[in-house]
Amino acid sequence: MSTIDSLQRAFSAQQFDPYITSIRFPHFKNLEPNFEIEFTFPVTALIGPNGCNKSSILRALQSCPEGSSISDYWFDTALDQIDERTGSQRYIHTYRAPSGNIAEVMKQRVNKSERGDDYFETTRPRKRDKMRPMPPYDVRDEGLRNKERWKPIQMHALYLDFRAILPAYDIFMNFNWRRQDNTPQGKKHLVRLRSSRISSALEDSAASSKFAGVERLVHPARRLPKTEVEEIGRILGKCYSDIRIVEHDYYRCEGCTALMETSNLHYSEAFAGSGEFAVVKLVHEICSAHPRSLVLLDEPETSLHPRAQKELMDFLLGQALSHKHQIVMSTHSPSMVEDLPPAGRKVVAARPSDGRIYLVSHAATAREAFERIGATYSERKVLVEDELAAEVVRRALRGKGPDYLKTVDVNPIPGGSGTILNRIIPDLATLNSPAIVLLDGDQAPADRVNPKNVSDSELEKELEKYQIFKKNLPRNGGSGVTDGEIAAIMRTTLTWMWEHVGYLPGSFCPESLVIEMEGGTGIEDAEEAKGHWVERARMSLGLTEGEEVGSSGILGEQQRALAKVEEENPLLMQLREEIERLFGND
Repeated sequence: MSTIDSLQRAFSAQQFDPYITSIRFPHFKNLEPNFEIEFTFPVTALIGPNGCNKSSILRALQSCPEGSSISDYWFDTALDQIDERTGSQRYIHTYRAPSGNIAEVMKQRVNKSERGDDYFETTRPRKRDKMRPMPPYDVRDEGLRNKERWKPIQMHALYLDFRAILPAYDIFMNFNWRRQDNTPQGKKHLVRLRSSRISSALEDSAASSKFAGVERLVHPARRLPKTEVEEIGRILGKCYSDIRIVEHDYYRCEGCTALMETSNLHYSEAFAGSGEFAVVKLVHEICSAHPRSLVLLDEPETSLHPRAQKELMDFLLGQALSHKHQIVMSTHSPSMVEDLPPAGRKVVAARPSDGRIYLVSHAATAREAFERIGATYSERKVLVEDELAAEVVRRALRGKGPDYLKTVDVNPIPGGSGTILNRIIPDLATLNSPAIVLLDGDQAPADRVNPKNVSDSELEKELEKYQIFKKNLPRNGGSGVTDGEIAAIMRTTLTWMWEHVGYLPGSFCPESLVIEMEGGTGIEDAEEAKGHWVERARMSLGLTEGEEVGSSGILGEQQRALAKVEEENPLLMQLREEIERLFGND
């Protein structure tokens, strides 16, 4: 069983409690009203372009547990005033109480002179924010509630911002310090002067180290356990024999020094890459975290190459499973999220009309997520319903030569036409993606009308010809959306489809199309057409009636049939011309 499968099974068995099941923002920063994220998988990635408040969401999550306050990180100043013209800043987190009740906890910014202007306190359930009334008292929830309100969730939170994780050496050498010698020579002199003391602290693991009458150790030196050293080595593709770290202010600024050893090297963070130090710090911090912690990671891929990013993700998944951590991260890395299930990918974006941040998808496919951050979709990307349709398209493209075929990425989408029409196409249209979609012939409407000739009152009806429904279009989830905005979104979707969506030749399924390409008669019934290929594959493989024919055997039989189709086959040429048209004959 894979780690993902094991995580899903453990999550379904409620082994991660206490666990934040959702966070909702009735009014918070630039998020649209009632922006909400549900955490339906223990490892969650927030994906989206820069400026989408991903870090703000992580900070809000950090402040959900009891004893934490977001005012430690977000407060009113003369330069940046907190906007409360349309209501107080507030957010709501939920968790499952031992009784099975869902606890809803609102933290709201209030003005209390004795607490300060930036004080956030819990409140009673508010009907206007659609909070549930308090349920009858249950002894199993003792300590988590009183008569009026639920208490915040009780769990440890670990927040790591990888843009800010810098070793002591880098902090000192790369920043200037007022009333100090900031010349390269002056900095080098101080590093040389103090390095021997840092070396001694690392060697003897002393609990105290004073210099000039001042305690210099923030935290005594630690030798990382063998398991942590091995994990760091696996992520970075190196073999370490020992790693030690110490937190100090010998360079007149608080920071951490790491000493790494391999079979032939012995070096500190001064000679290590920033990504190497960040991995040391991350692995040690997470391995040291309390069981069932809330682990929040801001862009953990920073300074790591794609293979290391993928290995890091495997480490995080393993830690979540072993220690029942809830992990939420912001990321722009395809390598970090491509193996997550859809429930672990939350895609956010800014709405063009007003700049408000909204949730594009609660459970995004990897392709949806990558398209949103512009990471994977090439200029020649073809989306189709299944593997056979992909093979038909590739067969048509081979007629344009191997170089052309290499520039086109053909992707079958899990879920078929329903997923493509109601999840993929609306997002691609919003982004004005250069990708194209080729649906099966049986999906083609009887009459396609150029959107230029469709009035606003007919837009919804025209969309429904394609089995796309207004409720599935991305739009403002708040109360401020207008009929004009909805019409604009529908027209954008129809226009994109007119320019980017085509259909495989024939009026039936791909199984029938391949039969027609061979010169046979098309089969209208999809199940009958699929049965035709099952029996052909059974005969080719020499299987008896009682033996099951696998999907790979069926696809192999279809691929062999396609290979025999002549380049001048009219259906193949028709498909090739349709692809060229959709790509603009590029």
